[in-house]
Amino acid sequence: MRIADLQLLPIGGVDAETLGDLAEGLRSLGVQATLLSPVEPPAAARDAGRGQYRAAVLLEEARRLTDARVLAVTDLDIYTNGLNFVFGLADSPGRAALVSLHRLRPGADRDLLRLRSLKEAVHELGHTLGLGHCPNPRCVMHFSNSLDEVDRKGVAFCAGCGEAVDRALPAAVRPNLLVSCPWRAHGRARGEVLRILRRLGDPRPVVARTAVPGLLAAQTTLDPRAVTRELGALLARDPLVLQHTLKWVPVDLWTSADPQSLQEAVRRLRERIRPGERWRLTVERRRYTRHHTAEIIAMLAGLIQGPVDLEHPDRIVRVDIVGSDAAVSVLAPGDIVSAGKPAPPAGPGQPG
Repeated sequence: MRIADLQLLPIGGVDAETLGDLAEGLRSLGVQATLLSPVEPPAAARDAGRGQYRAAVLLEEARRLTDARVLAVTDLDIYTNGLNFVFGLADSPGRAALVSLHRLRPGADRDLLRLRSLKEAVHELGHTLGLGHCPNPRCVMHFSNSLDEVDRKGVAFCAGCGEAVDRALPAAVRPNLLVSCPWRAHGRARGEVLRILRRLGDPRPVVARTAVPGLLAAQTTLDPRAVTRELGALLARDPLVLQHTLKWVPVDLWTSADPQSLQEAVRRLRERIRPGERWRLTVERRRYTRHHTAEIIAMLAGLIQGPVDLEHPDRIVRVDIVGSDAAVSVLAPGDIVSAGKPAPPAGPGQPG
């Protein structure tokens, strides 16, 4: 979801660590966020009788303070008429959104708060793009009325909501490269990814950690398959090009990691396998325990036509599950680059 100029506006005092974690999480999704100076809530926002703050008044204050797309972040307890509380509020469609951390904090360590706040931020930004609530409980646009519902859903849009985002932002692409690295080398690995993408011609790549140790998400304006092909050529000439990263995998789309969303994603992408081409389904699970790998393969493989070849496929249907979200791609074998294993040249029927 590439939003180039989002402004983060703290209202009423929010700790710098939490704001930094939220900004990094948004960057991992392709949202470029600039932090504004904090402001105090307007007096009219306070409802003394309820001991809460009126979300609509805070949202109006954010809208008044900047003409840009803005996400206001507060630790105040907020509500709207007819509801005891809300996690956030947004113009739908519009440019202003609001997220409250107050009711996201109970029982949360830093990592869980980072994840909860990112989900609600993406949810409210989805509203600014015109999306309504989604019936899929794993989709980030599902309405959450409790922490259990927040924790159950993912950070990603389901296939249907993702299509709506793409229509709202025609130039938008969510992270389109997954890059693995040693667990304790995130900083050096991120620098390596940035250097390589800039070397290949992207002046403003976005690279951030995911919730999984040893895994980075990158967003580039370049064709991710062209990136891995060119990287493979560089690696063939100089094996030391990759010193801190292990594997680079292009991503076609992101979706929720529930069976229905995964099946919808495979149906969307299966046409990329040409008649007669041999294929293999590869599933990588990270921080996901709802289904075993064999179960996921069984629920997806029947959707794909053509001969299966586990050793020498023409196409790889790859599913990378990252917690409650999943990256799904249809790739040629040479589209994936590993350190010490340059990508092979594209052959007939294997376009880059």
